[in-house]
Amino acid sequence: MKPEETYAVEDAPNGVLSAYRAGLKVIMVPDQTPPDEALSKLLFREAEDLSGIIGILEGEG
Repeated sequence: MKPEETYAVEDAPNGVLSAYRAGLKVIMVPDQTPPDEALSKLLFREAEDLSGIIGILEGEG
């Protein structure tokens, strides 16, 4: 599978940045640090909680 066909689920800015740089589609579920404007530009999507990821992935299928 190619990186651009793969999703990463992250909760922290450093994880988002690493996954983005690896070429993955990043879904962020913010924990302690919400994404700022710059980080938001790196996200494929943002989910309020883990259950929100299901809807995001179903929408991609």
